[in-house]
Amino acid sequence: MNQYNEEYEPQMIPSPREQAHQWMVRLNDDNATALDRQRFQRWLAIDEANRQAWRETEIIWQQATQIDSDRLRSTHRGSGLVKKLLGWLQPRDAFNNSLWMPTALAGVLMFAVVLWFNQAPAPGSSAVIYATTIGETKDVYLPEGSVITLGGDSSVVLHLSADKRRVELRRGEAFFDVHPDKSRPFVVGAGDTQVTVLGTRFNVNRFNHHSRVSVAHGRVAVENQTSQERVELTPGQVVDSQTTGLAPIHTIQADQSGAWRNGLRLYIDAPLSDVVSDFNRHSPKPLQLSDSGLARLPVTAIFPADDQKKMLLSLQDVLPIELLHQDQQIIIQTRR
Repeated sequence: MNQYNEEYEPQMIPSPREQAHQWMVRLNDDNATALDRQRFQRWLAIDEANRQAWRETEIIWQQATQIDSDRLRSTHRGSGLVKKLLGWLQPRDAFNNSLWMPTALAGVLMFAVVLWFNQAPAPGSSAVIYATTIGETKDVYLPEGSVITLGGDSSVVLHLSADKRRVELRRGEAFFDVHPDKSRPFVVGAGDTQVTVLGTRFNVNRFNHHSRVSVAHGRVAVENQTSQERVELTPGQVVDSQTTGLAPIHTIQADQSGAWRNGLRLYIDAPLSDVVSDFNRHSPKPLQLSDSGLARLPVTAIFPADDQKKMLLSLQDVLPIELLHQDQQIIIQTRR
């Protein structure tokens, strides 16, 4: 497995306004597909910020009726200019009647779609890193049609070429909605774990010493490259890939794969250390185990992912633990 190092420059995930510009160009393209429109509806439903950005973009797009194509072709298309042009579009500009707005915005939109379809490196170029902060969830739209949803404090390295699509999950959790392409299998690496698919939806969660793969739709092959074990998963199946090899497959409801995207956290006999890792990716005040023996306590429960207080209270109900709240962290210790 190829290992990526820290030399790659992080790629900023576009803001809702930038993504709205990209979607406007994409959907007005003659090559837009039904799948594009489905993905757009999903993006639109994610949160109010996306919907507001789309409303503003619709208003501005309607003004952009004429484009000086000669001027656009002669203009430098570097990402620095794109950022500068996008920076001009403050919220108040959506209702600005300045004469330059239609042409300038049309240029911005054309540059935005060029940037969008060239975020992935060309063959032979360096990889690109996408990352989220603690508590942040973002969709990353790949130029070949796939979508990666990153959970909090997560990072992936993307490499696309003419014959392969490869993503390295460096930390955290990601849900993959893969666009089918038989000529270019989609491969996800997570430490010693490799997941190979052609077109499907699945979730990968990387912890300190193992990775968990679950399938919502389609079929994936999971390989532990240390033990050389390999299994195929179908919808609703889950496997843990550990340092010693693959654990036995267990099952869940297929729609529970990636349930965190819908505000739920599902655990079935999961060690407490995994629950702590998930919690810490979404909370600025981390959990800390006072005793390494607590890490192995099994947890079977469903928690609201966005209600950290309720999650902590539930943990105390189902486990023999108590919480010690400090200024910078929350200590989990054995109940006295």
